[in-house]
Amino acid sequence: NVVSAVYHDHPELFWFDGGFAYQFNEEEICVQLTLHFNEAAENIEEYREDFEEKAKSLIQKAKTKPSDYGMEKYVYNYIIGHTQYDTSASMHQSPYSALVLGRSVCAGYARAFQYIMIELGIPTYYCTGEAEGHAWNIVKLEDGYYNVDLTWDDEATSSYMYFNFVSSSTGARTTACPYCYSIV
Repeated sequence: NVVSAVYHDHPELFWFDGGFAYQFNEEEICVQLTLHFNEAAENIEEYREDFEEKAKSLIQKAKTKPSDYGMEKYVYNYIIGHTQYDTSASMHQSPYSALVLGRSVCAGYARAFQYIMIELGIPTYYCTGEAEGHAWNIVKLEDGYYNVDLTWDDEATSSYMYFNFVSSSTGARTTACPYCYSIV
């Protein structure tokens, strides 16, 4: 649970791929934990410099927007506009793949968005679910929490279909969000 919590809450640790192995002793106490890292761990300073350079540029541009919503929309559009969905991309589960390489999968999109939003001071959470192990975000704006799915919008035929939507208790999408665009 601790390893998963760190992975989900700290996208800046992009060299950690979230995988791990563990061993218990006969008293059922964890005595060994082995973390799995991606290729960035081999030359972390170079990778970190590239990552922080891209992130800093995006953060500076987003900060010119007049509201949390404006910053969110800018970051959302930037990541979708600069990232291609690619399951064969290097480090495709990391925010590095989306921000620096421009090729990623849902985890990379979501973790890149989470990192930038947190740096902007906007609470943003990384979520995973049952839809083929899919990842997305929940963002906290002034009036509540909203679902944000960059990956599905990047693949959708209409923009903003998965931007700031809320779900009802039945799972249906609703238009209760004052910051929503086209909700079906």
